[in-house]
Amino acid sequence: MFVVEVKSPLDVMVTRYRAALSAPTSRERKRAIEGAEALLAAELLNAQTESLPWRAGVLSPSEQAARTMAEDQLAQIRAVYSFGLIAGAARDGRLQHLLHAETICLRIWDNIRAGKKQGVFPQETGVLAELSGELRAKGIRGGRNRDTLRNYWMAYRGVAHFGAGIRVAEAEGLTPAAGIEIGEEIRFSLATESASKNKKPFVPESEQVFFRLKSIA
Repeated sequence: MFVVEVKSPLDVMVTRYRAALSAPTSRERKRAIEGAEALLAAELLNAQTESLPWRAGVLSPSEQAARTMAEDQLAQIRAVYSFGLIAGAARDGRLQHLLHAETICLRIWDNIRAGKKQGVFPQETGVLAELSGELRAKGIRGGRNRDTLRNYWMAYRGVAHFGAGIRVAEAEGLTPAAGIEIGEEIRFSLATESASKNKKPFVPESEQVFFRLKSIA
């Protein structure tokens, strides 16, 4: 399991973490998360140098050098991060795929809490078959085919809990911190619960990313 120590400000980082999780592989997700945090560090450095004291209206040579370095670093990291991750995710439709996986995740979690341990994959009675029928009835593209939903779930089942928790928090008017805590509750449920006819958990813990808030560490 890959552990992420959540950085603040949460309202900014939640969006970046979610975009990072749309990367197609675990290695790329880790790199994207590191990129998001590097961008935050550069922004904080930039903010610190902006507050440097002025002397007779002019920064000293050392202060100006620090200011220029911070601006350059921020610009470079922002360009790489924004273009390589956000633009790529939008272009490839990965964020939409992740959203479908989050929806599957929420349905499984709802079933667990209701004591209904419905399987994910059964062709006629599984969660994927149920959701694909609902999405087809609503005319929603990308989720009408059960096999397509299966691909989304297998690609993102280890990370879908994060966005699922944020969605629950947003729907209930809660804070991003509450959303992260809910996401952890979902993650734990998926790693410890299984369908009624299957001894394996819904999601192996080894595949999961754990987002840890310092306040609850």
